[in-house]
Amino acid sequence: MFNDPIWSVLSVRAQDVMARLKQAREEDRGGMSIEAMILVGALVVIAGIAAAVLLAKVNEKKDAIK
Repeated sequence: MFNDPIWSVLSVRAQDVMARLKQAREEDRGGMSIEAMILVGALVVIAGIAAAVLLAKVNEKKDAIK
């Protein structure tokens, strides 16, 4: 399951977003910057995509079992 190219892409993107978020936190000690809010939004989108892919794979296997 984790050898799927989709998971590889999502993993790389998530690592990239986390690195950018860490850099944004180190540079900006004030309130939450717009860049940090965008990065958090990107993480939410990536999580949604991962959930959709997982749900699709589960439904595919469920249909194969019937």
